[in-house]
Amino acid sequence: MTKPIHVQAFERLAEEKPDRLRALVAFALFVEAEFKWANGCNPWPTIPAYQKYHSIQLADHEISDLEKSADNVLRDFAQEVVEIERAEILDEALKQYRIEAAKPHKSFWKGVLEATVGALVWSLVLILMSIILSRLNIDILEAYKKAAGIP
Repeated sequence: MTKPIHVQAFERLAEEKPDRLRALVAFALFVEAEFKWANGCNPWPTIPAYQKYHSIQLADHEISDLEKSADNVLRDFAQEVVEIERAEILDEALKQYRIEAAKPHKSFWKGVLEATVGALVWSLVLILMSIILSRLNIDILEAYKKAAGIP
């Protein structure tokens, strides 16, 4: 028994193609085009007419066109999915932001205390550095003047 004509068409569209989804979409587009063609025939096409249609529509350049159309369908589908998921991701981010915004913040005085302690520690580090440099007989003001190019 010979293979049915649609199995042969699928094999032709899917042969040695690494992308199974692309081949399936291309086959679906082929079947859709075939249906439109057959639906426009009066009376309904005969088996030899289908075979002729398949031999014409499954030429290399037609398969290339079907693959390009399949790529377009898949790209459009991916963009739709991204748009749907994008809204959900943004909604989730907004929920997280609202949760964080609702948490109590540091008080004003706690922030002032942090800034004061940071400034004090930095000042102590600078004083310590100047003491170490003076013990090494390095004049800081003279070093700044040389760096600035002032005689």
